[in-house]
Amino acid sequence: MKQFIILSVVIVLLVLGSWWLAKVDLDKSQSIATNYDGIWSGNFDINGRGNYQFNALYVGNELIAYTPDARASYRGTVDFNGSDYRSYMRMYLLVNGSYFDSVTLNGKVISPNEIEAQFLTTDAADSGTLKLRRDKALYERGAQLSKVADQWIYYHGFTITKFTIADNGRIDGADTNGCGYEGEISVIAADYNAYRLKLRVNSCYELDGVYEGMAYLLSGLEEDDTLNMQVYTDEQAFYLPIVRDTKSTSPTPQEPT
Repeated sequence: MKQFIILSVVIVLLVLGSWWLAKVDLDKSQSIATNYDGIWSGNFDINGRGNYQFNALYVGNELIAYTPDARASYRGTVDFNGSDYRSYMRMYLLVNGSYFDSVTLNGKVISPNEIEAQFLTTDAADSGTLKLRRDKALYERGAQLSKVADQWIYYHGFTITKFTIADNGRIDGADTNGCGYEGEISVIAADYNAYRLKLRVNSCYELDGVYEGMAYLLSGLEEDDTLNMQVYTDEQAFYLPIVRDTKSTSPTPQEPT
């Protein structure tokens, strides 16, 4: 009888041990999708020409990105499987936010903070190589609504857009074309510099609608003086690198180029 009890205890311990190990492996596999989260920047070429800047925010399998040089913003997904990197993004013109193409990237994680990938656009069939590095210090600054609660302004061509972000994350805004903006900003995770956005656009003709996206704080003349907001629908985007109103240095709006 004693031997039977001992054997039973051993079996139970083995079962529990196997379950615990399986749970650890599962937890590890679930963390793979997020251990490359961060703010990434780098450069790419198009068909072997140019050296275009690229900036991105990865959170889970979501991403937003933009390139000031090639004048486009991006919304898409990213997937990491071991050292393999794959991403799909829809592309929008910076000048008016309209969708114009999509792109697929395949590459490798060179190190925990380096990615190199080849891309191919769907319609134009443009190709090139993208090289990215992660800015861990910028991403690990953390997020709080108190950091973004302020008066903000954005100059785009002859258009001036002003936003107020309240302490509870409510967003209200309007631009000189008569478009109105209202929505919410929320913290994704307090330890990381990333925010969730929902923005409703009204009185803006064909641009009216509900847009969703993400944002993060950047430093221009001073630390955290720029909030990079990017919101999207399938066919339209708003790229809004707003600056704190008291720190805006643009004296007059400039004509779009």
